[in-house]
Amino acid sequence: MRVEVREALGGTYHAAVHRVTAHYPVGEYLIDVEFGCAPDRVEELVEVVYTQIEVFKEEGPLPLQLIQYKESCKRDRVRAFERNSFWVSSLLWADQHRVEPHLLVEYPDLVDSLTAEDVQRAARQYLDVEQAVEIVQYPALWRKGVAGLP
Repeated sequence: MRVEVREALGGTYHAAVHRVTAHYPVGEYLIDVEFGCAPDRVEELVEVVYTQIEVFKEEGPLPLQLIQYKESCKRDRVRAFERNSFWVSSLLWADQHRVEPHLLVEYPDLVDSLTAEDVQRAARQYLDVEQAVEIVQYPALWRKGVAGLP
């Protein structure tokens, strides 16, 4: 998605996708797609994001995307292993969610076992655009259609 929005269309300098999950008190998740762009390109780029989501659900990740994701996850974990705060928060999380603590150090193996089919299955399950909420923040002085402004 970042490649399409940022590089192919030149629509933004920054595009990111984040996910948040929670088990307690009720299991829930949030997937956040964010990017900055010129006000007159919002509708166009939002439509591109929805299109890319549907393509991802249909085709799954490209091989290079999956490789880059796995490398990024493992690189981030190596850095995290060096911080005491990671261990404190992760061990607390494992205890609260009844997850075996040894899985924290087995994370690279879990990442390596992730397949394109796993990712596609998750995308189909969790990327429900019918549940989407769009929030757009425009510059204070920008008004669509006002003379002299884009």
